[in-house]
Amino acid sequence: MSLSLYYSCLVLGAALLAIGLFRVYAQNTNRNPKRLPLPPGPKGLPIIGNLLDMPVHKPWVVFGEWSKIYGDIMHLNILGRSIIILCSARRTTDLLEKRSLIYSDRPRMPMLLELMKCDCFFALLPYDARWRRRRRLFHDHFHIDAVSKYLPVQSRGTRRFLLALLESPNEFRDHIRHAFASTIMNIAYGIKVKAKNDPYVEAVEISLEGINEAGVAGAFLVDFIPILKYVPNWMPGAGFKRKAARWRDANYRMTEMPWRYVESQHVRRIWLQKLFLTTDFTVSGDGGSW
Repeated sequence: MSLSLYYSCLVLGAALLAIGLFRVYAQNTNRNPKRLPLPPGPKGLPIIGNLLDMPVHKPWVVFGEWSKIYGDIMHLNILGRSIIILCSARRTTDLLEKRSLIYSDRPRMPMLLELMKCDCFFALLPYDARWRRRRRLFHDHFHIDAVSKYLPVQSRGTRRFLLALLESPNEFRDHIRHAFASTIMNIAYGIKVKAKNDPYVEAVEISLEGINEAGVAGAFLVDFIPILKYVPNWMPGAGFKRKAARWRDANYRMTEMPWRYVESQHVRRIWLQKLFLTTDFTVSGDGGSW
């Protein structure tokens, strides 16, 4: 890359960052026009707020330490966006259950939903008609009175897990991941996964890797400055776009491969039904075939 092009990219990136910061500040000012007081929390720096304080690895440990200082409900300011952290079951129940009509919605998540295309996970969707439709379908098949029909599948998966653990106990993490993935794939799609190097399990693990990393608030700047999602992949600092592309591909394979399998099995079943309905299987008197 030539020097002039490099500087042009830096100028473009700085312009996008400035526009994004202005939009974030304007949006959050409008959300709290009366400047109502917020819960206590660690003091941040000008403009960026608590961006440098936000833990990326094992954030629950850091939040637990902060709660000893600021209480079980805390506030962080990251680039003008307010984040409320709940550190007790009582606070969580009070706000997310008893006042669910107010707090049930999800914030905009550019990395997860717009770049990685994780909208196949309805738990990440905003509280709208799409979420309600998917939640209703999920409840129809997995409510407390329906799950008993999956016990045979779970029992077989448990036996396979225990056998694998007996043969190679040092690979416990791999066995437990495979047990969960194989049970879910069998219940949801009727697919029996391979013991090792299964393409379905591989896609699920890569997808969950992305969700675990991108689901941590503060892990990617694009979640606070959404306009950065338009930065070209080749620009300096656009590594998050390349990560998102890898995880997006895994999400696509995770949803499309099982669906294509079920679709092919459905077509095959229809073809077999038609075959049996239109074929005369009467055995001739001389013992011949059909």
